[in-house]
Amino acid sequence: MKQRLEQKQTQKLILTQTLKQSIELLQYSQVELEKKLEEIIKENPFLIVKKRNYVPEWFFKLYYDPEASLRKQKALENTAYSNTNLYSHLKQQIAYLKFTEKEKEAADILISSLDKNGFLIHQPEYLLQSFGFDSDKILEIRKKISSLDPIGCCTLNYIESLIFQLEIQYPEMQESKNAISLLKECVEELENQDWKRIQEKLKLTKEEIQKAISLIRTLNPFPGKEYSNDNITYIEPDVYVIIDENQEDPFVIFLNDRLLKNIEFNKNYIEQIKKEKHISNEELKNLKTKLFTTEYFIRSLEQRNQTLLEVTKSIVNHQKNFFLYKKEILPLRLKDVADDVNIHISTVSRITAHKYIYTKWGIFELKTFFKRGFKSLHNENKKISPDTIKNLIQEIISKEDKKNPLKDNEISEILLYRGIKIARRTISKYRKELNIPSVSNRIQNI
Repeated sequence: MKQRLEQKQTQKLILTQTLKQSIELLQYSQVELEKKLEEIIKENPFLIVKKRNYVPEWFFKLYYDPEASLRKQKALENTAYSNTNLYSHLKQQIAYLKFTEKEKEAADILISSLDKNGFLIHQPEYLLQSFGFDSDKILEIRKKISSLDPIGCCTLNYIESLIFQLEIQYPEMQESKNAISLLKECVEELENQDWKRIQEKLKLTKEEIQKAISLIRTLNPFPGKEYSNDNITYIEPDVYVIIDENQEDPFVIFLNDRLLKNIEFNKNYIEQIKKEKHISNEELKNLKTKLFTTEYFIRSLEQRNQTLLEVTKSIVNHQKNFFLYKKEILPLRLKDVADDVNIHISTVSRITAHKYIYTKWGIFELKTFFKRGFKSLHNENKKISPDTIKNLIQEIISKEDKKNPLKDNEISEILLYRGIKIARRTISKYRKELNIPSVSNRIQNI
């Protein structure tokens, strides 16, 4: 009886802790979620990362010249661009490329999806799925971006970056062609320094291989880092909204969910535990608890992403004219979205906190799309946005008698006559936001 009670209490404690974690996950931004996941993976043997866009340690030791990179970085710090981030720097240059408007929009999506090393955080075909480009066209756009300063960005990983750098900077040089062959066909051999196998595979002499490697050592395997600044907090979109005008529903909405795609259960570890004969009941109990919390964490992460997607779809549906034409953001309450998605208001509040959305007009915080609305006394179903109220205040003041300016309560009365009930203190607040002086100061300015 006592053992059963202790078991129930333990299960209740685990559920309480995991529930708390699932609520916390809702609030994490993409950057915060990535840090949290790294912490969990470090202490959780049941989880592994499938693929990382990092440069392996062996490459640094054997084929990277840090002094050359440092010299370039110091030179860069003395230029006018030293305070420019990677996205802004590439965007300035894209304006001068021979791109159609559609290609420019695609290029903007690609450069907004680069990590600090200059690598793409998603497959380019996934990012540009609504554009109707084939793989050759997408590669052509990426290579044009890669030719900009710093050379080698908008690539899938460090190998592709090095290949692009060689193709762009040394297209006719034989050492460059040999180096490209090395990177394309002999990465494993380079890691093991298996020169004999490389010679057999590429039909190159040892001297030709050394010259190719010397050329590779002059390149930068993470070009974007030249424009990264550890003192700057970079905004990474949590969700993307792409417009496809050829479809009946023009909105293509997808998440920046590379984290979930790149983690999986460590099957080898699980199999190893199953085969383990000398394991105590206490150890087995702890492992089962760890496995349960791991499974719950993955489900919570999936649920968080699904909720974010549904909430974003609701926001886009309510604010269609902004996303399509950059028109005024309409009044929208958390409750409106909560009712749409059939979740609690507090969940909408948490899932939209610290989240950013990519649109054709730029990157915005999701909270931007929630605005207080004022009811029209003439039409119960109509809501009037703060921006509309501000425009009306500006219009009323522009037409006032300059010798006898209107007080805030008088402006409130004029709006009430027009069917908009709004408090004097709100008028005062909006007037200040519009940088319009008070009555006494407007008289003095005559």
